[in-house]
Amino acid sequence: METVRTATCEWCEQSFDTPVRPGRPPSYCRRSHRQRAYEARRDAATSDSPKPAAVDALAAAVAAGDIAQLVDKAIEVVASTGETAPAWPHRTPLRGKSTRSTSRPKPWKVILHRAGTDPETGRLYTAHTTRRAAETASRQLADIWHSHQFVVRADAWTWSVVDDQDDQDERLDVPAMSRDDARETASRIVVVPDQPMATVTYQRHVAPHRPDMATVECVTAGGHTSSLAARMRKSANAYGVGTEAGTPLADHPYAVDLLYDACNAGPGDLPPAAAKRLAEQAGDLATVFLPDGPDWELDAAAVRAWLRDRGVIVTTEQARTQE
Repeated sequence: METVRTATCEWCEQSFDTPVRPGRPPSYCRRSHRQRAYEARRDAATSDSPKPAAVDALAAAVAAGDIAQLVDKAIEVVASTGETAPAWPHRTPLRGKSTRSTSRPKPWKVILHRAGTDPETGRLYTAHTTRRAAETASRQLADIWHSHQFVVRADAWTWSVVDDQDDQDERLDVPAMSRDDARETASRIVVVPDQPMATVTYQRHVAPHRPDMATVECVTAGGHTSSLAARMRKSANAYGVGTEAGTPLADHPYAVDLLYDACNAGPGDLPPAAAKRLAEQAGDLATVFLPDGPDWELDAAAVRAWLRDRGVIVTTEQARTQE
């Protein structure tokens, strides 16, 4: 039985011996001849197909090293071949990825209300799709809120998460706030309406013999007078005018105390975050609100309304309603 047979290489046409084994016999005596035969067939197929004139022009531009012409000719080649980029395949969601719509119901409500009262009587802040998300938001809002409230009054309020799955409570049928609006609203200082406060008038006086010193008196409708500095538990009753030269508070160093007094607060009544936010308003109060001149009068109610309009404070009634 023969174990070797003779074949002829299709590239070099030389005879060669090859082992007898199942399958098609080899057509080339070595791998390099098979590769050359493949390249010859490829080149022949390329030369037989017509090439656009733009391709020849592109080759000439490459040889000449003309970059500007090369770019122009490359554009012509793309236009002449008519080829376009393949369309992106339709994307399908990966397994495990959420395809939930953003319009899913949000029955879990975060509400601020007075302690000991029905949560539905309070103010709706945010709405969520899950209880866990609502509880997280409730803790975050509570932290912001407590850092801006009177120390002695914070415990009078409670944050609750309410499940309104069936939308049965019409009192909660109001738009919820966005996250940013909810956080901004939670940072407002809740002040207790004080009826006598609306009748207090601040009067500023400068002593003729001490133009650098000013006193501010708080006068009630009944005629009772007290020093603003004394109400702020300061040792001196007069304020040194011009002690902060170059700032809006130079002529109104009592501006911060006016803000505290208008909120029925004193030093130490507010946590640091609330005290800082209130003090940040003093420059604007002195610049655009306090009258000029040595002597003037100002209603405490006007200062409080100014703070409320700026979103710094809210009354207890506003804090627990949707307005």
